[in-house]
Amino acid sequence: MIRKLLRRLRERYAALPFHPMDYVVLSYIALIGLLLIPFHRNVDHWIQYPILHLFAIILIFELIRANARHPHKLLNLLRAFYPFIGLMFAWKEIGQLINMIFPFWLNPYVLKWDLALFHVHPTVWVQQYFNFWTVEIMNFFYTSYYFFIPIATFPLIFKNETEKIMNILFISMMAYTVSYLFFIFLPAEGPHHIIGQLHTVKPKGGFFLALNRSLQSQSGIHGGCIPSSHICGSTATLFASYRYHRRAFWILLPLSIGMIFATVFCQYHHAVDGIAGLVISSTVFFIGIKILKNHPKR
Repeated sequence: MIRKLLRRLRERYAALPFHPMDYVVLSYIALIGLLLIPFHRNVDHWIQYPILHLFAIILIFELIRANARHPHKLLNLLRAFYPFIGLMFAWKEIGQLINMIFPFWLNPYVLKWDLALFHVHPTVWVQQYFNFWTVEIMNFFYTSYYFFIPIATFPLIFKNETEKIMNILFISMMAYTVSYLFFIFLPAEGPHHIIGQLHTVKPKGGFFLALNRSLQSQSGIHGGCIPSSHICGSTATLFASYRYHRRAFWILLPLSIGMIFATVFCQYHHAVDGIAGLVISSTVFFIGIKILKNHPKR
């Protein structure tokens, strides 16, 4: 019976036009689901995750199959952007799974790395520069994170550049999935949780400070510290834009530079989190470009 089922699955899905983006997303979903089988002691209602992940995999397979058999503009968009849509669910999910393997935090190591590199706690040191305008500008840069993928990809919709959209999302999703896996294997808390007592200067700002705090209260997770997914994901998107959407690159470049400093200035990340994000996104970009060069265009 199992052989018969596998044969039917092979017949139904083997000839689908998979893009490297699909392999990244499907591999991540499968890996997290499989890891939960042996490492579920610290996860409430753990059995729902493998089941939902299997359902998500089947749904993606069916989406790709439907798009291949019956091409339609709406299906093309959904087929290209489904990883971007799923990213918000993956982010909230990983917040529940960070301690699935290690039921503790590696906070002392993160602090030691920061001190070894800078001889101070960077999130404490920046407080001397707090004023209304610096706080507002840095919070603006931090919130600009949410627009990186839309800026890099949405204009390409009107040019019917679906392949370029998927190439950009492939590199972005590689960066995000790698950073999420780092959260699990290197669980650490942010500065607010570890050295919050040293954050003695209260930032005073306006619209962007309030907006950022609102976004963090609704979408932030406990943990998810190293690497900074803000820097990892946005920088990978920036690099991909340089290759596939040059105009978007020049828009995103100043935002990316500002965000690198904002992650520490806004006291959401240790400095080593940002360094790790830059290293991972750079590595992912060069690996991703090599993969795309060897992948035949559909």
